[in-house]
Amino acid sequence: MLFRGEHFFIIRDGYPVSPGHLLIISNQLKKDYFELSDEEKEAQAEFAAKFKSNAARAAAEKAAAEAAAADAGKVQTV
Repeated sequence: MLFRGEHFFIIRDGYPVSPGHLLIISNQLKKDYFELSDEEKEAQAEFAAKFKSNAARAAAEKAAAEAAAADAGKVQTV
């Protein structure tokens, strides 16, 4: 779990559709998004905005590290 708030918690997606994809999950069982109260919908939007930039930064750092590791493993021939 990356974060827990009053209405939601955030976890990494086990099967991400894009790098850095996170799941924002209600602390209370809800059938779907439309069962959320207005307060919960506002909190969800705030969570998404806050963690979007963090997820994008983490994905970029991971990609850079993977690229550096791949380059380090290449053998140059002359």
